[in-house]
Amino acid sequence: MSEVTVRTQVALSQADEMMDKIFEMDPIVTNAYWGDTTQHIKKRTGFTRSLTKKFLIHRLSGAGVTATLEADARQASAPTVEELEITRTYLRRIDHTIERSVLATDTVVGGKHAIWDLGAELSMETLQNLDEKENQLINSDGDAMKGLVEAKYSTLGAVYSQADTAIFTVKSGGIANITEGEVLHIRDATAAYAVIAEVQVRDVFHDTDVLGNALSYPSIRVTLTDTATSYTCNNAGHLDAVAADDEIAHQGDALASGFEAAFSAMCDTDRSDPSTYFGVTRTAAGKAYLMPYGHNYTSGGADVALNLETVMDKMSITMGRFINPTRKYLRNSGLKFSDAIVCQVPPELMPSIERQAGADSRRFTIITPSTLDDAKRRKLIAVDGWNGVVVQTFNLPPIAFQLEPQMKPNTIRFFEPAVMEWLQLGANSRQPRWLRNDNGGRWHVKRSASTGRLQMALDAVCWRIVAPFCSVPRLTYEATGLAAG
Repeated sequence: MSEVTVRTQVALSQADEMMDKIFEMDPIVTNAYWGDTTQHIKKRTGFTRSLTKKFLIHRLSGAGVTATLEADARQASAPTVEELEITRTYLRRIDHTIERSVLATDTVVGGKHAIWDLGAELSMETLQNLDEKENQLINSDGDAMKGLVEAKYSTLGAVYSQADTAIFTVKSGGIANITEGEVLHIRDATAAYAVIAEVQVRDVFHDTDVLGNALSYPSIRVTLTDTATSYTCNNAGHLDAVAADDEIAHQGDALASGFEAAFSAMCDTDRSDPSTYFGVTRTAAGKAYLMPYGHNYTSGGADVALNLETVMDKMSITMGRFINPTRKYLRNSGLKFSDAIVCQVPPELMPSIERQAGADSRRFTIITPSTLDDAKRRKLIAVDGWNGVVVQTFNLPPIAFQLEPQMKPNTIRFFEPAVMEWLQLGANSRQPRWLRNDNGGRWHVKRSASTGRLQMALDAVCWRIVAPFCSVPRLTYEATGLAAG
């Protein structure tokens, strides 16, 4: 009995030491993971070679009336169904490699058998990293762009002069798409988007006002990498060639490597690119069912101040024509709809919405989280990023507003989560696939690129091969050209 007691005390002592070690190593959050769109898309459909999706183009129609009671029966009509074959060519691989030092692992008492495992912590962060990339891509246009360079400065607010470090203000994309330490490619807007610079992000400034400098857009501080010499800027050793409207993309993300069902690719309210949806030409006659509705409020080339009533009036009239009949029909197939339509808003527009959705309006109701228990909040809308503003309109289900930092600025988007899904190669699990070593584990010993010798570091690589799919594109609506007002 005494031996058992001693062993228990030893185990508890080790656990206590481990807990102390955890608090010693507790990280301070400087930049967490962004994105809230993908939490609404619960369904993942796995396939191997190809997958066929069927669209009901025309419902069964043709019923008529006649005064001749014994006339012949009317000509037959039948529903028209169009099939889309989705092959692996439409999928994209989202992958991530993580590294951990053997020495860093050994600083935790007990190593891989410890209560707190550094490798497990990195694996969980990897899952969030993949989720964030999925979220960014579904909120981007068709080419995985993070944003555009608006202007270039030497330091905050200072005129740029020849240097390998610069401040870029970023437009046409959420600043949340860029993180510290990330390696970016700058693609030339005037030369078929060829890569002209490879840079590493040193700082991200999410506000326009930083250290007394008022810039036009949020900004990033970047430095040329010293590993890439095949690009114009890296060859020259300075960033002179970077100009306004050059594209900002993640290192290795090629042009047109985004998703066909990304929101900004589907909702082309002011452009016709891409003109196809999984191989079907959306602009052809009879294909309008693949084109979501929306409105560009830009006037004279400039965004206009947001008027929530105006936007909601136009949206509710258009969306009301489709949502209720579509829901009635799809319930026959057992599709479960969400309790609320999602309305997503970038950070710069949310204060205007909160202000305009005041208590004097019968249409808008503000539900503060403190007055709503957690179960009800989860039933109505996903908790993360929910603003608490609910719109009640005459012919639609409740519309819950949500902040989405990764979406395109100056835009409001409405969508029905129930008709969205992820198509995924090989499995329908959210868990990523891992490259396994000979023993079935995740971790591989690294080798030096110059000597080929083993290093005191381990790598693990995981991936998903996915694409988003919307079975009823018309249940998405995007209003663009809106400014805070």
